Amino acid sequence: MDDPAALPWLFDHRRGAELLFSPIYSSYSRHIEHQADQFALELTHLNEAAATSEVKFAEDSKVDPSPNRFIELWRYSHPAAQKRIDFALQYRPWEKGKPNELWLSK
Repeated sequence: MDDPAALPWLFDHRRGAELLFSPIYSSYSRHIEHQADQFALELTHLNEAAATSEVKFAEDSKVDPSPNRFIELWRYSHPAAQKRIDFALQYRPWEKGKPNELWLSK
């Protein structure tokens, strides 16, 4: 460790660890982002607006709305755009009389 020549070795191993743990971090991040989408819908009930904004984000960023599942699992920190759009359009527990899961109104 006292040898400066060990620095490239440390960087190589750090990059290897990042590569191996990237799917774990990305999976956790996608879960949190999904919960954020769910919370926003429970709070606002603006499903169509959420879906429309996601379409616009995907168009502006030129992102593939339905990437290969392997690529999504390995690299994406947010759910794929098409999954977010589909979720926004179908998630409506309040219409079935069910309580919110994340936002508990008083």
